[in-house]
Amino acid sequence: MKRPGVWFFCVAWAALAFTWLWAAVATPNGFHAVILVVTGVMALFFTVLFVGIAAYVPRMRPESLTTRHPEYWHLPEHRAELNARIADVFYGLAGATVLLPTLLNLGALLGSLPGWAFLLVFMAAVFAVLINGVRQLSSIARGGQAVADGDAASGG
Repeated sequence: MKRPGVWFFCVAWAALAFTWLWAAVATPNGFHAVILVVTGVMALFFTVLFVGIAAYVPRMRPESLTTRHPEYWHLPEHRAELNARIADVFYGLAGATVLLPTLLNLGALLGSLPGWAFLLVFMAAVFAVLINGVRQLSSIARGGQAVADGDAASGG
């Protein structure tokens, strides 16, 4: 199964590295140096937080993981897939929160964009990650293939 959260996390870090290097080269004044330090620390904090939670998921008791269809997901043979799906959601949240420092770097570089535009992009990324996570955790497997609930009810 694809792991969109992991891919989003990698792309968000690549975007942060690009804007960070761009800001470091293009604007060597003191204010932008402070912005770079703050955004770097922010990104590292959120990465450690969410990736740490993703790493902790396999150690959690099945009863503490609330999902639809617990009778399916809490079985030992399906636990690894459940862990991977939940971890992917946390990687996606790490990517979305790394997007915030990236947007702050862009704001410092471009200077003329309104703050609400950055907030809108950030919130859209968070909602997209959460919606994807709900979709992943709401599906059940049939014949080794993930199927959405509506498709499972209709037999296809």
